[in-house]
Order: sequence, then structure tokens, then C-alpha cells
Amino acid sequence: MKLSIATGSMADFENTKFRHFDLTLGGIFVGPYLNEKFDECVEGVKATCARLGADIPQAHAPYALNPCKDKETMENQIKVMEKILLACGKLGVDRITLHSGFGFSENKEEMMRKNVEYYKRLIPMAEENNVTLMIENISEEIYHDRFVIETADDILDLRDRLGNHRLIGACWDSGHANTKALDQYENITKLKGILKGVHLHDNHGDTDDHLPPMIGTVNFDDVINALLDINYDGAFNLESHIFGGGWPNYRRKQSQFNPAEARLFTPDETLRHYGYDFMYGVGEHLMKKYNIEVE
Repeated sequence: MKLSIATGSMADFENTKFRHFDLTLGGIFVGPYLNEKFDECVEGVKATCARLGADIPQAHAPYALNPCKDKETMENQIKVMEKILLACGKLGVDRITLHSGFGFSENKEEMMRKNVEYYKRLIPMAEENNVTLMIENISEEIYHDRFVIETADDILDLRDRLGNHRLIGACWDSGHANTKALDQYENITKLKGILKGVHLHDNHGDTDDHLPPMIGTVNFDDVINALLDINYDGAFNLESHIFGGGWPNYRRKQSQFNPAEARLFTPDETLRHYGYDFMYGVGEHLMKKYNIEVE
């Protein structure tokens, strides 16, 4: 199984063991690179993969635009997603995680209806580029909004409303589930046959910390046993951060001296790479404990 990590910059991992990436396309194909410099951006990603001997077993879509907010926002998000799916086709990426629209709805049924419209609009482009759209579980506790896709049952409900289309799959996020204290094993096994990706990270149950596995309270025995029992064949993908200071836990600004003098506000390359080596070691440890071959 491929041991991968989520990132918006593969180049930062050049001198690490990671060679499989969950690439956040929403952070790359922006501004001119989404339009007039689109082909240049695609070629740049290809060149980075070739230089590193890397591949992209799964990707992440942009989520700055919430299609549940209003009609204009949905139309803008669809335009962005059509270009992102075209990029997937050109890059040979066959699956991408989407945050379903949330909030801005009077009830759960309205939220589902808006998401059905959103996904139906994307399916033709997904078919054209042979890309599976992976519905991700999120959490009210994280977004402080009601009516979100939280459980395996929610994912299956939305997929059923979309005719159980072959290109509608799921991505299970262990950290999001932990903020709801969900039974990871029960939920993951319900997704047998449609689970195409995972976001593996940890927290202490109260916020979306994106800590490396084994640092918080997620039961990874439940997670891994479930993946094995459903014959999951996607990447063992870490969506974890260490030595960050950015999203979702921004470092406090210094107040007693000139910010230009700060030496520790942003981790340097040496510290970042130490963290990447640590995360690779944790992922490798989890996999080997269950006799999963690390690719």
C-alpha cells in the first residue's frame, strides 16, 4: 500500500522518504494558473513528479467556495471544479476529495438537495476525465454549522440520491470522525466498495488539530482493521502536520519586538524535514504492525 502525505507543495519533500502525495490542487491552480497559465501549471506539476520519482494517488479539491451558500457561489465553485477535474485528467489523477456544501440551509434535506445539484453538475466532467469524486465526512463541531455530511450513512444517502454513480466514492477522515466520537470501524466498514481514499490524522476529540497518528485519541486499531476488512486498495494517506504554525492552529503573533527579527515563527527546512521523517516513521510503524507492505 502506498504511504502518502497531503501537501500543497511536493517540492518541499524532495529530500524525504515520501514519494506519494495527496496534492491539494486548490492551492496550486489559482489565479492565472487556473486560466491563462493552466497548461503551464499542469506541466510544472508533471515535471515535479518526474524529478522526484513521485506520483499522486489522490488529490484534494479547493473548498474556499461553499456551494450551499448561494447560487452565485455554487456557479463559481462549479467553474473552478471543472478546471480542477480537467487538471486531474491531464495529470492522471483518478480520484479527488471534495468537501460537500454545508451550512446556509434551513434543514438537512435542503443541504442534501443542494449537494445533489452540485455533484450532478460535476459528474459529466468527472466522466470525461475518469475521476472519482470522493465525498468526505466533515463535522459540525469543526465548522460550527449544522447540516453537514458527518457519517458513513450520510455519505451513502448522498450517493444513493446520485443514483449510486460509479464515479461517486468516499474519503474517510479519521480526525473529523473523532470530533464526533464516531465508531471508526463501524463507519468505515459501511463504505466497503466505495471507499477510495483516507485522511489519517489525530486530535484530542475537541478540534481539528491534524496531528500525526498516535498523538491524540483516535483508535487506529479500529481504523486499520476496518480498512483491511473491506479490502481497501487506496493509499495510506496522512493528512497530518507537525512543526506547522499555520492552518488550523495559527501561531500567536509576537508583540515585544520587530516581527522581522523572529527566528522561530516559521519552521526552517531542517526542522520541517525532521518532522516529515517523523511522520513517515509513524505511518510506516502503523502499517508494519498490521503486516501491510509499505510502498
